[in-house]
Amino acid sequence: MKNRKSLMSLLAIAGLANMVLLFVGFRTDVIRKIGNNILSSTEINHTKFNKVIRAEGEKLKGDASTYIGYNCSLPARNTTAAGNINGSAIEGLPEGKRVNKTSELRTSFSVVDMFRSIHTNWSFNVEQANRLRSDLEQYCKTSEQFVITRQIVNLDINGTLTYDGPKKWAINVTLDVYNRLPKKIPYQKGAFKKCSVVGNSGILLGSKCGKFIDAANFIIRLNMGTLYNYTEDVGSKTDLITCNPSMFASNYSRFNKRGAEKYKNDLIMQFGNATVYTTGFMYRSLRKTTFRAQDIHKSVNSDVIFANSRHISSVKEFYGQQYGIKENVVSSGLLMFSTALSFCDEVHLFGFWPFLEDQDGKPLRYHYYEKYAYMRQSHNMTEEFEVLVNLHNKGAIRLHVGKCDS
Repeated sequence: MKNRKSLMSLLAIAGLANMVLLFVGFRTDVIRKIGNNILSSTEINHTKFNKVIRAEGEKLKGDASTYIGYNCSLPARNTTAAGNINGSAIEGLPEGKRVNKTSELRTSFSVVDMFRSIHTNWSFNVEQANRLRSDLEQYCKTSEQFVITRQIVNLDINGTLTYDGPKKWAINVTLDVYNRLPKKIPYQKGAFKKCSVVGNSGILLGSKCGKFIDAANFIIRLNMGTLYNYTEDVGSKTDLITCNPSMFASNYSRFNKRGAEKYKNDLIMQFGNATVYTTGFMYRSLRKTTFRAQDIHKSVNSDVIFANSRHISSVKEFYGQQYGIKENVVSSGLLMFSTALSFCDEVHLFGFWPFLEDQDGKPLRYHYYEKYAYMRQSHNMTEEFEVLVNLHNKGAIRLHVGKCDS
């Protein structure tokens, strides 16, 4: 009898355990279904024109000067345009690649509504352009502080220059360091009539904007965007190009013999004698590498100029105070467009479209030269874009979106 009671107790316990497992399994299944329903609702709310068009990812902390061209990419000479234009190569992209390490997804506004707000009957308004130019110059002093010059250092030889990154480190201003700096800002006020500033948005694919970009008197490109096989859409000329110095170390082995030769083939052969704008005094570990990059450029009649962290910070603060844009790091696009206003009478922007859809709701690559789209943002791109649209509609700048047919 005692054994029978023990057996019954064991069976009861086993039955209770099975019920618990069934309940847990049921709850897991319900949670999974609820999650799927939530995802479906999200997808429904973001249909066609209101899909996920902006992903605000990890916020990068630190000085605004720390990041120049954060997504700086290696331009390959033999790159082929994978997939169809308008970014159809996005199809089949594994989940998680579209948005990289995203902590927040939100639609700021309809892409189509924003596109419709861009005036197509644009005409240049000299008064508005001069007003913006004057405001920026008064606040940011681009004509004096765009890059580090010998005038800015204004120190005797063997003085010190503080690094942009960890402020506790400083570099001795030796004769070699001093001679690497230009005597004054290389671009003066009103030096060029028309300038093109070229971003890397996938909206450039199929745009046929190349000849319009190249028609400018001065051309600025961002973050080493590839030109090979894309010249019809993005042009072939370059005068100034931005890049993060970490690219020199990671992609070119800190310019050992093989890395230096690869750099010449990949970059100098592609961008001619364009000047590279980078942060030369960000970290001690990268300073020698950026100096080596400058040596390579000078050997082929080109140059590398070093960003002034004060200028970058002032541009960020200007748009924060004047337009309410709050961000840890100003984007390369906003920085260089604002800089161009200092030495260009008329500024035209191409490839400034921070969405993964075009104006017709078709998917876009994030970068025109990459097969896979991704967003790893440290900037408030939609807020920046709204400012650009506003300035375009006032006639202060020209924002080219879509095809350049005329």
